[in-house]
Amino acid sequence: KHTDGNILPLMEFLIDAKPHALHSLDPMAGMDIRMIKNAYGTKIALCGNVRCDYMQTGTPEQIRESAEYCMEWAKPLGGYLFSTSNTIFREMPLASYDIMHEVWTKKRWY
Repeated sequence: KHTDGNILPLMEFLIDAKPHALHSLDPMAGMDIRMIKNAYGTKIALCGNVRCDYMQTGTPEQIRESAEYCMEWAKPLGGYLFSTSNTIFREMPLASYDIMHEVWTKKRWY
C-alpha cells in the first residue's frame, strides 16, 4: 500500500486491511520509522523513510544520517525494504543515491 503524509491516525485501519507492505513512510510528515517499526513491525512489512528532501538538497552527512537511521531502526528482525521516503524524480542528484547505496552496502547484512 502506498500512501503519503502523516497516516498515523489511520495505521490501525491500514493494518486491519492486511496489505503486504506499507510505503512510503515519509519522515517529513512525521512518520518516524523507529516508532512505526516498534508499534507495527511484526504485523506488516515497512518500506522507505530515507528523507527525499535530503536526497534532493541535503548535505552528504544528512543523507547518510537518514539512511543509517532507517537501517538501524527498521532492519532488525526483517520486514523492511530500504528505500527513499517517496517517489524519485529525474533531477535527483546521482551522488545522493551513491551515498544511500554506500550505507546499504555497509549495513545490509544481518
